[in-house]
Amino acid sequence: MSTTIGGYNSQEHDTTIGKTRFLESRDETRNTRGREKAGEQKTDSKDRAFGQAYSNHRKVAADGESREESLIQESASKEAYYEQRVLELQSDLRQSRNILTNTQSENERLATINLEMREVGVFKELIWS
Repeated sequence: MSTTIGGYNSQEHDTTIGKTRFLESRDETRNTRGREKAGEQKTDSKDRAFGQAYSNHRKVAADGESREESLIQESASKEAYYEQRVLELQSDLRQSRNILTNTQSENERLATINLEMREVGVFKELIWS
């Protein structure tokens, strides 16, 4: 039902208001969809960044574990080498101590013989003089 008062048509006015509201609602819906799309893009971007960071973290962790295993093996190898070297040096030390003891015994024996020979020499001099 349309009423016209002084050139004013209420039905046209209602239609114009309806169109305006429709256009505003449509624009608001488009804006909302645009914000949603932007939010989805940000989320996708963040998901990709997180995935990349997680992948990098896993790689660094794996590299670290590999390096740690390598260092442990290297340390075990060095430890075995030095343990063997200590055993060899201990054996050399025992052998050197035995040589020293034998040399000292031989020196004492020779000193005793030398003393006896001097005594015999002095005795001979006494006898011959």
